[in-house]
Amino acid sequence: MQTVAQPVEFEQVIRRSRFIGRLVPVEDRSQAALELERIRDRVPGARHHAAAIRVDGEPLLEHATDDGEPSGTAGRPILEVLRRHDLVDVLLVVSRVFGGVLLGAPGLVRAYAGTAALVVKAATLVPLVRTERLELDLSYPDWARVEAWVREAAIAVEVEFAGGVRARVRVPADLAGQVTERLVQATGGRARVSPARPPPGAG
Repeated sequence: MQTVAQPVEFEQVIRRSRFIGRLVPVEDRSQAALELERIRDRVPGARHHAAAIRVDGEPLLEHATDDGEPSGTAGRPILEVLRRHDLVDVLLVVSRVFGGVLLGAPGLVRAYAGTAALVVKAATLVPLVRTERLELDLSYPDWARVEAWVREAAIAVEVEFAGGVRARVRVPADLAGQVTERLVQATGGRARVSPARPPPGAG
């Protein structure tokens, strides 16, 4: 499996219609929905924002939308491009700014699939590293002891302060046990480490 290192965009004009493709890394369905709304705002003149997502997991999440185009002419072709490259943890959107010339169903399939393929070609693809989310509950003094190590180790972290510290970290799955042990040892066994609950709408 592969994923994308960073967002990438590609645009082409087909019979006066602009097709703007954008490939974005995402962690779950809720993040994909937020990214799709951002893309809608970026291309306000587009009538359609056809999209597909694939998110690694058990089971693998796949979803596609034609966003008003004839059924099967937009979202499904985009999804097939993601499948062909075995891409996961990504959202691929192709926005269409209509140019006044109807393409017909076969033309739409070619345009959406072709734009999606060119976006992927322009992207930097990297092997997927499966990750695990951990949730830490600890005191302010204990967080001060581990914060520098967490950030120096380039561990992605989100922190909430409310009567204590709740931190959510994302680490490579094969290192989750080591990270848990290090955090517990650094706080004298006081830190509570557990699998993070997914955000509402995730997955």
